Amino acid sequence: MTTKKFLLATTLCAAVVLGGLGSGAAAFADEPSGWHGGGGAVDDPSTGGGPLDDSSGKLVIYEPAPKDATPRPTPPGFRLPLPGMTPREDSSSGAGGARSSKGGDKSTGGDKSSPDEPTDFINPFAGTKGAKTPVTLDVFRTGSSVDTFDRVTLTTAKDLAKLAAVEPITGKMGPGMFVQTGVSISFTSDVMSSAADITQAIFTLSRGGISSCKRSDATFVCTFTKQRQSRSRPTIDTTGIADFAPPAGDEQPVPLCTGQARDGGFGIATIISVADVSCDASADVAPVGLEIGHLYTDPALGIPTVRPGDGSIVYDAPQSAQGQYVTVQAWAVAADGTTSWPFYVAIRNRYAPEAKPQTTIEAVRGVDTVIPASSLFSDEDVDLYGVESGDHLTSTVTSNAAEGGAWFDGAGNLHFQSIDVIHGDYTDHVTVKAVDAFGLPSPDLTLTVHVSDLMPGCATSGTTTDTVTPVRIELRCWIAPVAGWRQIAGLDYSIVEAPAFGTLSAIDPVSGTATYTPDPAHAGPVSLTFRADNNGASRDAAFTVNVTSAP
Repeated sequence: MTTKKFLLATTLCAAVVLGGLGSGAAAFADEPSGWHGGGGAVDDPSTGGGPLDDSSGKLVIYEPAPKDATPRPTPPGFRLPLPGMTPREDSSSGAGGARSSKGGDKSTGGDKSSPDEPTDFINPFAGTKGAKTPVTLDVFRTGSSVDTFDRVTLTTAKDLAKLAAVEPITGKMGPGMFVQTGVSISFTSDVMSSAADITQAIFTLSRGGISSCKRSDATFVCTFTKQRQSRSRPTIDTTGIADFAPPAGDEQPVPLCTGQARDGGFGIATIISVADVSCDASADVAPVGLEIGHLYTDPALGIPTVRPGDGSIVYDAPQSAQGQYVTVQAWAVAADGTTSWPFYVAIRNRYAPEAKPQTTIEAVRGVDTVIPASSLFSDEDVDLYGVESGDHLTSTVTSNAAEGGAWFDGAGNLHFQSIDVIHGDYTDHVTVKAVDAFGLPSPDLTLTVHVSDLMPGCATSGTTTDTVTPVRIELRCWIAPVAGWRQIAGLDYSIVEAPAFGTLSAIDPVSGTATYTPDPAHAGPVSLTFRADNNGASRDAAFTVNVTSAP
């Protein structure tokens, strides 16, 4: 994924149907003893295997190269439905599929089966719960001068990951629904056991839970005896659809877990327990904890770990991870050490709310002033995806005003109201913060509020006289009240700039009246500037006297 996307495309593995693998079925067809993991490809274009295009909302997960630097026969990008998806994520996920690349060939002797002639293998004991039985496979000893091998013992499904990339296969049934059909096992080590012996080992480890496998060179695509239907979205219309819970007494002999898509982000710990990944298992192998296989995403985005005690996966996101997905392969583990088939845990790191730049807020004394929610905080989850993101902001006042109060309404708008009696201008401060639906907090935002009284309105007026006749002037200003406002003092008039000619008596500060005496030698308009003040909120206006020549 590039950032800011919510359409989850998590982990795609091997194809459910392998085109062109139609050789005859056999219980355990003999293979040359020298058969080993080699090349070949498993490719079903109908499943959409391979890397996803970087279109809106799709997450591309790049699998790291194995430690020995040999190519993994697993795809460079995957997608898979998971419980906990958003509708947009679910609509972009598809059936699990895979592409495998040609592997190396280190065999120095022995016959090899043709990679172009895959074989079907059928488990005659499918559905019959077998005993927990270890199996052994022969693996080429790296660096030896002759064909020598080591015998590797496997006791659980997870042990297959020592020799192979084991990936779940999931088919999409429709909006909000998927079915777990099987697993793909692509051997990355030089396994020298025959294909029949390998398949026998897979069947034995599955304890009857796998009914058949299709083999193409080093890749085995195996089908579960009891396929499991699950939901990828918690709220869908299931009218006419059978219950997704497994029938009583029909549990999996090797645990089968759905995995989980979960929200996370910087500043909170994301915890995923064994109960969250919805495992179907018989009572004797009921999982009690989780283990992490490998990480599919950049370690710089944070590395999930397993918590001692309850075996939960814990992830703490760095700030740089916001807007990114983190995906791991995981396994559930029973008390006796039995492991599940692999599944995936995806964590979508949400964006934390951000405080918007602010200017001083102007408020009127005693009046409820509303600051819109949109001017305080932003959150890319909400801004980009709205209701679908499942995100919303809850804002709180963390430090209130000294001379008044502030509070948030249900729509997230901030209200500020000063006390009723404040003389003159006053500057107050309010600190607020927001927390989103996932518990991610914004930084503290401190607002500066300038409290003043109502600004008077004034008429720009004038009068007329001649050069020898004094005239009374009357300045006219007023206050237009608003809801919640109460006057605590009347208007106060003063002269800001006297007229250039003539003389002006002292002005009455309450009535705004004065007497102007013209200059007999000067006819023409004469102006003065006055000020009307309402408890520190003042307005300047002009008054003009038109002086005419005396008769």
